[in-house]
Amino acid sequence: FFSPCSLSSLTMQLTDLTMEVLNGDFSKAAALISLLLSYAIVAGSFTLKLPQILKIMKSGSARGISLSMLQMELFGYAISALYNFGQGYDLSTYAENVVILFQNLALVVIVASYQKRIDLTLIVGMALFFLWVILTAVEAHPVLPSATWALMTFGNIPLFAFSRIPQIMTNFKTKDVGVTAVSGFILAWGGNIARIFTTLVEVNDPVILAGFCINAVLNGTIIVQCFMYGDRSEKKAQ
Repeated sequence: FFSPCSLSSLTMQLTDLTMEVLNGDFSKAAALISLLLSYAIVAGSFTLKLPQILKIMKSGSARGISLSMLQMELFGYAISALYNFGQGYDLSTYAENVVILFQNLALVVIVASYQKRIDLTLIVGMALFFLWVILTAVEAHPVLPSATWALMTFGNIPLFAFSRIPQIMTNFKTKDVGVTAVSGFILAWGGNIARIFTTLVEVNDPVILAGFCINAVLNGTIIVQCFMYGDRSEKKAQ
């Protein structure tokens, strides 16, 4: 994914677009803004899960964090990255999926550890999952037709929804967000909004666009819940 050739190509693309806009070709302005947003999203993705990890470790608890949600996210980010890779889209339009995937792996291990749910099934499952990801990326997924990958990517929409909805419903029911880090969801929501723009400008793929729109709504809902119930969760922690 992050080969020197890919990174060099992105740098050249950014330079060319900047020069064209500076020379008066404002028709390329949207493409330049989209590329700059993409760089910002990828850069921000390196710290997306960090607030949640730090909050769990500081509190010594993973209360309110759904392990199944994180596991579903792992699969979803892998599908998104592999689909974009196979479609030949620019690395700038999906690189954050790869970055977040590895952060999610770390979060799965941490949450499972604090919830005392690390067992052989979890270890074997994660090992098989990453073996599949690596083999599929190396082979550029020729074993499945593009229509099948498009269907799997479309399936990501309910997958990400199901990874969020249980937490949203639990938060509404208990009026407690546990140790959920709102800053991570704010970053994710901002990334979703920016990706809606970059998808329209750069790839115009309706499947990917629908996913970002729905994720923006779900992440926004959890942000609202964090502000609604945050004080109550802090009092419980004390």
